[in-house]
Amino acid sequence: MAGVLPSDGRPRGSTMPRPAPAARKVDRPSNRVEIMIGRSLAACVHPYAAWRVSSRSGRLTILIGYAVIGYVAVLGALLIHS
Repeated sequence: MAGVLPSDGRPRGSTMPRPAPAARKVDRPSNRVEIMIGRSLAACVHPYAAWRVSSRSGRLTILIGYAVIGYVAVLGALLIHS
């Protein structure tokens, strides 16, 4: 019977090893710091999306954050250069 698959999903006569069982999901709730770090990184990677979905206070936070990061980057570059 060609084309019939055994119960593990491999073709009959396959020399491939059996797939490993899936890793168990750890049930660990996230804390607020992890959520804040993740959202901050997402806002840095996708600023336009972060701007569109944020409230007015969230947009102000994003704007201030970008200004601070830019200031620190320029100050650091000037200190390294001199």
